[in-house]
Formats: sequence, structure tokens, C-alpha cells
Amino acid sequence: MDWGLNMTTQFKSKETLAKLLATEDLTVVKKNVPTASFDLMARTLTLPNWKDMTEDQNDHLTGHEVGHALFTPPEGWKDEIDGKTKGYKSYLNVVEDARIEKLMLRRYPGLRRNFIRSYNKMLDDGFFGKSRTSINAYDLIDRLNVAFKCGQSAGVTFSKEEDAWFAEIEAAETWENVVDIADRLYEKAKGDAEKEKDENEAEENEFDPDAMTDGAGEEITNEQGDEEEELSDNFADGDTDDDDESENDESENDASGDDKGGDDWEPNSKTDELLAQNIEETFGNDSNVNIYNMKLDDVNIDQFKTSYKDIIKDFDGYYSEPDEVASVGKDLLKKFRVNNKPTINYLVKEFEMKKRATEYARTTTAKTGVIDPVKMNSYRYSDDIFKKMSVVPEGKNHGLLMYIDFSGSMAQDFNATMEQTLNLVMFCRQVNISFRVYGFTSHRDKQDITRQNNTEDMLLINKDLILLELFDNKMSRSDFVRMSEICLTTGLAYNERYNNYTRFGPYTITEGVPRVFHLGGTPLDATIVAAISIFKEFKKSNNLDIVNTVFLTDGESNTMNIQLDGEDQYYIRRGPYKYNIIDRDTKKTYAITDPGYLTNDLLLLLRENTQSNVIGYRIISKNKRAGRRSLGVGYRDFDALWAKLRKDKFISIPNSGYSEYFGISGGSDLNTSNTNIEVSSDAKKGAIRTAFKKANTKRKESRVMLAKFISLVA
Repeated sequence: MDWGLNMTTQFKSKETLAKLLATEDLTVVKKNVPTASFDLMARTLTLPNWKDMTEDQNDHLTGHEVGHALFTPPEGWKDEIDGKTKGYKSYLNVVEDARIEKLMLRRYPGLRRNFIRSYNKMLDDGFFGKSRTSINAYDLIDRLNVAFKCGQSAGVTFSKEEDAWFAEIEAAETWENVVDIADRLYEKAKGDAEKEKDENEAEENEFDPDAMTDGAGEEITNEQGDEEEELSDNFADGDTDDDDESENDESENDASGDDKGGDDWEPNSKTDELLAQNIEETFGNDSNVNIYNMKLDDVNIDQFKTSYKDIIKDFDGYYSEPDEVASVGKDLLKKFRVNNKPTINYLVKEFEMKKRATEYARTTTAKTGVIDPVKMNSYRYSDDIFKKMSVVPEGKNHGLLMYIDFSGSMAQDFNATMEQTLNLVMFCRQVNISFRVYGFTSHRDKQDITRQNNTEDMLLINKDLILLELFDNKMSRSDFVRMSEICLTTGLAYNERYNNYTRFGPYTITEGVPRVFHLGGTPLDATIVAAISIFKEFKKSNNLDIVNTVFLTDGESNTMNIQLDGEDQYYIRRGPYKYNIIDRDTKKTYAITDPGYLTNDLLLLLRENTQSNVIGYRIISKNKRAGRRSLGVGYRDFDALWAKLRKDKFISIPNSGYSEYFGISGGSDLNTSNTNIEVSSDAKKGAIRTAFKKANTKRKESRVMLAKFISLVA
């Protein structure tokens, strides 16, 4: 599966369509709501979970709401409807719909066919009333609504006076025009209703019961009265066909027949209500599925961090004999440098060579416009007499953010992981690449985290997330050295504890490690969300062009906390639920296809939000059964990947949310080691060169994280 296509295809395409049409980075969400709508103030387009809708109708309703985004002024709309009745709002909406659809189709004529076909189908399906023939019995506002939405094919007729209203709406270009027309139309409707009411009252006052007899003094029969009532009802419906349904059923889906004589009556566009009602009934949401649109937690990430200075302080204050433990760290770092510095220097030179080669490939030659005296003698047969200069485009400033899994299962590989990390960090220091390294875990008790917003549905960063700041390119040399010693000492302590080497190793860390370095859970998902904020601060503070984000882990993520309907939930539930994540910054919506794949969806979100490479390293156990679970591939693919992993010590893992995802062999294969150059005493120059290259290749392979990083940034 391509995790770049995690979202439902149709929703993704409509989200993209809406943003392109609006030329604005709208927030597009999907909810169980009756119809599409656009929040003018919040700039949020809401699309329902429609079913059985044609492509034309989907594009039409999306385009209509985008029309409001483009042409309806938020403040103007708010000012006009504040304190106004529902009836007035429907009048304003009808006139504004006519204007924005006209402007929308003028800007995007390609939508015209979608609008026409969609409205014609709605008209045929009775969305504006029981039938086409009933339309001309509607009030003026409803006939205007149908005429502007469905065009001439609707067959709407107007009197000469009403034609003037149609022409006015058709000519409306501004919001002010709309408000003026809606005000006058609404007042006209109220005046006509009052006039009709007065006429009805006058007729009632003139009514003479004795006059309701024929010349012979007989009353009109019930049969005749029923017949007149039936004819009257049919005329009101605009339908001359016989109908056996009750009067209530006949008027249920009709825009006429309302009682204008009631005290509570006010002018109202019935077709405006019918359209929304029929869209809801026909394309109703799947009531069995609950849709939640969760915003990303906007909590201050600094609350989860522990600075390297605090780590150093805790570590140095933990041991009863700190000088002895410090001497162990110094000795470990000294041996590490002896073992790794030559290889790091070699890789630095290789990196510089690749970088120079890339610069040379981008170098262009330009004429300066200054005459070269040496070339002047050839002016008779060559016009190339000007000095030239080489133009070398400046390279991009790169940075590295790295997150290391500090979970309990990492204990067996912790020492080798610290060595791999130090290789990478020391390389970055030598080539002046900005870097920052965090360990992530969840071993502490719940912290007192202050959230900025607790009223919305949100994907929450777990309160027990801990981000240990291990290295930063801005730390002093003394802090860098001390933190390197601490990482190696801690790695040794876990190595001795896990492998029971305490009695045999050259060092013994009898008091274990401070609580700050205790291993715990794997809050990978929470760390990915936190990484968005960290990325932006890091890139800005170091003035970087490109930042590569690296995650190293040996297992799956802990579940994340969510907040729905104002209450905290511990995890995203399976079943009849759909969850969408709304990125507050990019305003994109990401559908979680399956709770088990949340990590991949979040990685996609991180990549799109930061526009950066996100690289994953997965430590894979040497146990074949455990390795199969880690890779998450079928049996047929697994055998080939497993064979390559055993041979090369690393593989590329498919089907992930990372830009690139590497599997690296754990255990002894993860150790950084130097291969000796083995040649016979009488070896020739070629054999020595081959042995040297082979040894260097092995050294690079044993430093897989560094080697792969160089290939990405060189």
C-alpha cells in the first residue's frame, strides 16, 4: 500500500478540488451533517459523508460552497443575519446563491455542465417540489430560486412586474446589491401577505349564511362541496392528476400551500428548505458510522523536554562515587575515538568529494563583459574575447533531527545504538551540519501538562511523554564531551545488565543508571506529533534550508490519547468509527484508515507539514520469527528480505509512511567495528588496493546510520 494515499480517494480529491477552486488553504473536514456548508469566519468547508451521489452532484455542491468562500464577505453576512429571522435569512440566501453561482461559473466555466446536470437531476427527482408543473404555483421567491438554479429548462414563468425582479437579481454583482434586493423582496412578501390577509378578512365579514342556498332555498350538497375542495387542492399543488393521498401528504413536499393568515407566519423560501431536506434524505450519511474530526494537540512541547544540562546534572549527582564513574566514561570515550575517528574522517572526506562533485555538476560559465587582453589578438576570427567566470550555486544548509527509542526492549541494543548515534553526531560536528538528538520514552508518572485548548476533539500528546535532549550543535564542547561519556557509560550499564556481563566485563556500574535514563514505553506516535513543533523551532533558530528527521526504534508505538466530545479517551477504537486528523497549520485533513496504521498516517502528516525527508531505522532482531513481525510483510516477500538482511546487515523496508525506511540488524551486527586489512606479504599493488577498499566498505556498513545519512545529504 502507498501510504501517501491513505485518505479515502474521493474525499482527498474533493479536498484538493475545493482548495484549488478557492485559491485558499481552506480547512476541509468530513462529518455526519445533512449537507455541505462553509463557515465564513472559520474558513472551514464541511463535506458530509454522502452516499449514492453522482460525481456531478458532488462537484456541484462542493463548487457552490467554494463560491461562498470566494465571494460572500464574512463580516457582511454576519452583520446582515444577526438578530434577523430565519425567513429573512432564506431570502438573503436565495439572492446570494444566484450571485455567487453566476460569479463562480464565470470564473470556472468548466463547472457549468456539473451545475446544470446536477440541478436538472434534482429537479426531476423532486428536490424543489413534487413535480416540474407545480413550480409556477410557488411564491415569487421560490420561483426565482428554481429559475436561477435550474435555468430555462425548469419552465418557470413570471409576470411583467416579476420579470423586473429577475432582471435585478441577474444583474447583481456586489454584496450590497444582494442585501438591497433581499430587503425589498422580503418587505414586498410581507406586504403582499398583509394585503391578502385583509382581503380574506373582508370576504369573511361580507359572508351571508342565508345566501348559501339555491333559488329553491336548498343548500349546496356535501358532494358538490367535496368536489370543489378537491379541485381547489389540486390547483394549489399545480397538479391536475388524480391523487388519493391525504392533504398532509400532498403538501409535505410542496413549496406552496402554507397558511399566510396565521399570526406567526413570515415570508420564507420553501424551496430553499426543501432542497436541503431532500439532499439530506436522498444522500443521507451512514448513521452507523461516527465521524470524528480531531485537531492536533497545540500543547507547548517544551513541557515534555528534559534539557541536556539537566541530564548531566542528574547523572553527576546520582552516584556515590562520581569520580570513579566519570573515569569509566572518559576511558570509554577515548577508546571509542580510537576505534571510530579514522573511519569518520574517511567518511568526511568522501562526503566532501561528493559535495564538490555535485557543485561542479551545477557550475555554469558566464561572460563578464570585460575584455580579456590575452584574447584580443584573436578578435579577427573569434568573438570570444571576453573574460569568463565560473558561477557555483550555493549549496543548501542541512540539519539533522534525530529521535531514539528509549524503550525497555532497547536494552540489549542500547550500547551499540549509542555508538551509532555518536558516529552520526561527530560527523555532523566535523562537516558543520546542525543537529539535535532526543531520546523518547514514557517511563515517568503522568506530568502536569497545561493544554491551550480542551474544548475540541483532539489527538492528544500523551502526558507521560518524555523527550530527553541528548545533543545539540549549540552545546559547548565540554557539555558535548560529558554527554558522550554519559551515553557510553549508560550503554555499557545496560549491556552488562542485559547480557549478564557484570562479572566478566572490564567495568562494573553497580548502581545502575539514574532515573532520567530509565527505559520505558515507546510513545512513537506522540513523538511524531511533537516533532512538528520541534522541527519548526530548530529550522528557524539555525537558519536552515533542509532538515532531515530520523527516527530509530525497535518496536511499534504505544497508543495515543484522544479527546472526543470533551472527554479523554485512551485510544482510537476500532469498529463503526471514522477518525480524521486536521492539521492546524496546513489545514489538511488526514483520514486514519486503520488504528493499527496510525503511525504511518502521522508520518505522512509530518512529511507534508514540514516538507522534509523523514527517515526511519528499525532495529530487527536476529530471531527470524520476531524479524517477520518487525518487517510486517507476507511470507513470500519476507524470505528475500531476510536473506538480504543477514548478508548486508540492512535492508529497505517497503510499505511505510517514511520517506525511506531501513531495517538494520540488531545484536552484534549493530556494533561499530573496524575490519583489518588482510593481505599476504608478497601482495601486489592491486591486491592491496582491493583489500583497502574492502576494509573501508565493511567499516561503512558497520556504521549504517551514518553511511545512509551521508548518501541522503551529500
